[in-house]
Amino acid sequence: SIERGGLFTELRQAHGSATLTEVTRQRVDWQRQAARDLAEGRFDAAVAAFDHHDAVTWRTDQDASRAALVEQWKADTAKDPKASRFVFAYTNEEVDQLNTALRQVRRERGELGGPDAQLATKHGSAAFAVGDRVQFTDTAKKLGIYNGTVGTLIGLDARTGEVAVRLDAPAGKAGRIVSWSAADGFEGFRHGYVGTIYKGQGKTLDHTYLLHTQHWR
Repeated sequence: SIERGGLFTELRQAHGSATLTEVTRQRVDWQRQAARDLAEGRFDAAVAAFDHHDAVTWRTDQDASRAALVEQWKADTAKDPKASRFVFAYTNEEVDQLNTALRQVRRERGELGGPDAQLATKHGSAAFAVGDRVQFTDTAKKLGIYNGTVGTLIGLDARTGEVAVRLDAPAGKAGRIVSWSAADGFEGFRHGYVGTIYKGQGKTLDHTYLLHTQHWR
């Protein structure tokens, strides 16, 4: 579980405990220190570090914040298109709004292949094209699909509803390909540029973005 339970306290009292102190996921010293500050309750110092390194963008309202995030993502992806990146939001409504905006950026740059095809998903009908990022929101073991995985759409037949997605894989490795058709009745997927914060737990990425809202805890 995310929060430790009462059993941990009993085990610690009976057997002792060890503390993990070295941060390995962050590769930049100030980011490592900020992670320590957050873990140890020094929130002001952590936020100040992010602000000092231009990792926080301040705007007066939610619409302006969303627009600023889209512009930053647009600039970053043009400068370094091969880096792994993901955008986090707090509600499904915000996820949908940002997915639409970021996908439009890619469409305008000619990064999506062929015409759009409308596909039925559990989140509503949406336009997809070859090159789109896809995130799965359901598990279908027979299809080799698991909730939370992300990949790139590599095949799409609008007539039959046949879809093929290459899942993300570690650098230097080819991702596994999963496929399904409208006849399979699988609808647990959506655009994969943006997801809720719960979809990002455990992921290691080059760049992340967060749309801050009043939902933030």
